[in-house]
Amino acid sequence: MMTIGGWHLTEHARQRMQQRAVRPWMVAAALQWGIAMAHHGHLCYIVTDKGLETAPFEGAQEQLRGLCVVVNPAEGCIVTVKWLFHLRRRSPRPWCLRWKNRRGVSVKKNGHHRCSPSFLKEVGSVL
Repeated sequence: MMTIGGWHLTEHARQRMQQRAVRPWMVAAALQWGIAMAHHGHLCYIVTDKGLETAPFEGAQEQLRGLCVVVNPAEGCIVTVKWLFHLRRRSPRPWCLRWKNRRGVSVKKNGHHRCSPSFLKEVGSVL
């Protein structure tokens, strides 16, 4: 049985690591620099930019952002490993992609799509 950071790795977690291209050093980094959150009796170590501020390495921040390691402290094992894709993205979506109605259709304002050049001119004059 494999051990990472003092935690035993379950077969399920090992399979998820392989499926999701997560290396053992990434899990160790998440356990050390991730933000710990309690969730239904488990601890979730989530790697965010805030947690990586104290990390001694620079290049791996892009690779680690959004990694979540779920640990069961009662059994002393890593339950699963997953990516939180809403944290993987460095910057939020462009504002013009957010203006959609419930059906996912771009909303018009004054007869123009929100991303059209005429709308951008209109918004620029207001700002």
